[in-house]
Amino acid sequence: MASIETNMKFVKELLNSEGISKNERQFILGLVEKELIQGSLELKSKLQESNDSKKGIKEKEILDEEYYHNLSKVTTLLSEFTNSNYPVKWLVHPIDSEDYESFDDLIAPVEELNYFNKWRNLQNYDNELWYDVIFPFIFQKELTKLQKEDGKPYGWGRNKIKIGWQYPGIIKDWCREKMDNKKLQHERKYPFVMKIPTEFKPNRNINTFEDLVEEFKKEIRYEKDNLKDEINYLAKKYLKKHNLENQINFVGKFFVNTGKVQKAIAKIFQMISTRNLNLEVRVSNSFNEDNTVMFLNINHLNSTSPNRPDDPALEGSVYGDLEPLIRLSRNVCDFSIESRFKSLDGSEDLIPYRIDYLYDGVKPNDSNGPTLIINPIKDEEVIGFNFRLGFHLLKSGQL
Repeated sequence: MASIETNMKFVKELLNSEGISKNERQFILGLVEKELIQGSLELKSKLQESNDSKKGIKEKEILDEEYYHNLSKVTTLLSEFTNSNYPVKWLVHPIDSEDYESFDDLIAPVEELNYFNKWRNLQNYDNELWYDVIFPFIFQKELTKLQKEDGKPYGWGRNKIKIGWQYPGIIKDWCREKMDNKKLQHERKYPFVMKIPTEFKPNRNINTFEDLVEEFKKEIRYEKDNLKDEINYLAKKYLKKHNLENQINFVGKFFVNTGKVQKAIAKIFQMISTRNLNLEVRVSNSFNEDNTVMFLNINHLNSTSPNRPDDPALEGSVYGDLEPLIRLSRNVCDFSIESRFKSLDGSEDLIPYRIDYLYDGVKPNDSNGPTLIINPIKDEEVIGFNFRLGFHLLKSGQL
């Protein structure tokens, strides 16, 4: 089929020819006008079909209940990094088995198609965790199409670290020399002891590949005082006029996208920083009855809400003030707020309520926000306006 430019050139030459009459010229122009209108309508129709198709896909993705907030799936998958039954463990822990004699022995089980697809499905729950952390650190072998075309640099985690297990090939080359085909155990060296070239060090504390592995762990889990220290750091940055009382007492560990948790806490502190009537903030942790969920409570003391709990400003949809925070928390942590609100019965009394936004079994509503659960709570449970983030812990018996 001839291009538009070719057809127009032909018509122009035809109209400029000396032998064409006025009536013939008008007839040709009429045909051209008709074709242009028809072509415009067809193009408009195709564009509309394309937009409708894309809109349908986007809405399906947003409204898919499986992926909307399924925190246990993400936690269980990340916990494989500590479970000897799964091959990813040996990419982040010292190798204490003679089964691994080469680089391929370590990587091949991870790349097995069904296992890879299980991890790739993580993008449906937490796109950033997959593409910014897991994929580039473990699975990526070469620059992606986007990186090649747009010049986006390779890197994983918050520090954009430039070395992964397979890209740019430094680990593989080292293993070929130091690990592969060494018949005697004492001759075989594992990649964790590999010295990191200076140009690939994200900071002066990084010396070996094991140090980079520890940086990776910080992207997917909290342990010891990591969370408490991070909260102190964020408070200094965002709560310059407020006083922080950090009562966190938790020495275990839990798996989560720590980058998103940091963003969520920063967002909460930014919201509190705009409310200067009460300047005391208390951060603490608590647990559910069977100790499978740890709640991080960020309490703006003596602060209350001027709204009813069913006010549109609190509904958490695309129109609600809390929407960015809820979006950050999906598939990262459960999320609720607790405070005293205007009563649902219309009176001016301030009644303590908990509004659950993200929880086990939550379904998206018609506005793509979460379906809220609003319940009254005991008066003594409320000491201000509390942002409650729930993190799933490993059950007893799990590694």
